[in-house]
Amino acid sequence: MKLGDIGEKLWEAVYLILLAVILSYCWISFRMEVLSPISVRLPFFVLIAGICGALVYLFVGKVYSAFYACTVMCVIACMATAVYFLLPTFQGLLDPSIGPRMALDAVVMAIFTIPFSFGGNFVAAYLSPD
Repeated sequence: MKLGDIGEKLWEAVYLILLAVILSYCWISFRMEVLSPISVRLPFFVLIAGICGALVYLFVGKVYSAFYACTVMCVIACMATAVYFLLPTFQGLLDPSIGPRMALDAVVMAIFTIPFSFGGNFVAAYLSPD
C-alpha cells in the first residue's frame, strides 16, 4: 500500500465516522425528544439516513465500495447509539436492568437505518453513475 492510499482510506474512515455520528444523533433526538434541543420525527430520520447513504456514494464513487462503506457507517452509528444508552448504567445513574433494554434500541435503529441508507446509496448511484 502506498502512502497516498493510506491517507485516502484514513480520510474515508473519518468521513464515515462523521456521517455515523450524524445518524446516531438524529436517532437519539428522535427517541429522546425531551432531552434533545433539536427534536426530529421518524420521516426526517429516514430522510437523513437516505441522504447519508447518498453522501457515502458521492464520496466513495464506486457502487461496490460504497455499499460496504454504507454498511460500516450504519454499524458504527448503531454502536454509538448503544453506547450512548449504556453509559448512564455504567456511571450508576440508571438501574442495571434499564440500560441494556434501552441499548437494544440500536437494533430498531438498524432496521430503519440500513435499508434507507442503502436506498439513498443506490439512488445516488442511479442519478450520478460512475
